[in-house]
Amino acid sequence: MKIEHLKSDSADCPLIRLYDLDAGELSALLSLAQELSCGTIDRAIVNKRANFPGSDDPVLEFRRTPHDLGVTRIGEKAFALSLSEETWATVQGLIEGVARTSDADTFQWLWGANSYVGGDKGAIAVLLSNSQAGLW
Repeated sequence: MKIEHLKSDSADCPLIRLYDLDAGELSALLSLAQELSCGTIDRAIVNKRANFPGSDDPVLEFRRTPHDLGVTRIGEKAFALSLSEETWATVQGLIEGVARTSDADTFQWLWGANSYVGGDKGAIAVLLSNSQAGLW
């Protein structure tokens, strides 16, 4: 899995892009969303949970909060996606859709103006792409 922060490379920016996931990483991401939606955990760092080696990639933390706060910068190269249990349940379904497909060019907006779950235009969006190149 790779995680990138794209500031202005397209009209959809700014965004955090998760891409080039293998089946295990996608499964770990799905489990994480499920645990957040059930209230089993309050937070987890995606990079550590998926055991991915990208030391130069931004750190992405998922958090369960009473209300949807979206993406906030929590460090120079660190971000948090803070959503309610209900919204994490929706995000879980979005991740499941990507996990179920065999199409290598599938993508899904997990948060942002293009997503089913909100986010204002201009706010940092979160994109999950099945593509090795991170296409959407």
